[in-house]
Amino acid sequence: MSYQDILDEKDESVKNARKFVNFLKGKFFKLRDKKQQTSAFDHSFKRIKRPF
Repeated sequence: MSYQDILDEKDESVKNARKFVNFLKGKFFKLRDKKQQTSAFDHSFKRIKRPF
């Protein structure tokens, strides 16, 4: 295995790691946004006075 092969393999590994990190970030932000929307709905729903 030549030095260039090692560098190419490292570059590919870094690309895959970045893809994975971006995937995790996307999942995290999606969950965070969903939770914020749900909690905003919960707060507004709790303010409604129920007649019963």
